[in-house]
Amino acid sequence: MNTYYPIFCIICILYYIILNVIISYYITVLLPIPDTGKQVIHPNQVQPAHECFAPSPDTVKWAEELIEAFHKHKADGKVGGVGD
Repeated sequence: MNTYYPIFCIICILYYIILNVIISYYITVLLPIPDTGKQVIHPNQVQPAHECFAPSPDTVKWAEELIEAFHKHKADGKVGGVGD
C-alpha cells in the first residue's frame, strides 16, 4: 500500500468540507441576487440554494394576488392576452 494514500484521503475529505463551506457562504451571503437561475454541482448544495433563493411569503402572496387580479380583469374584458 502506498504510504501517501491515507494523507491523500484526509486531504480529499478536507477539500470537500472546505469547498462545501465556501459554496454555502457564497450562496447565502455573497449572492443576494433574486430572480436568476442557479446551478449546484452536488446534492448537498440543493437545500442551501433553495433556502437562499426561495421567494419570501410576502412575495408569493403578492404574486398570487396579481395573477388572481389579472384573471378577474381578463374575465371582465378589461385585459387582453396574446392571441385573444
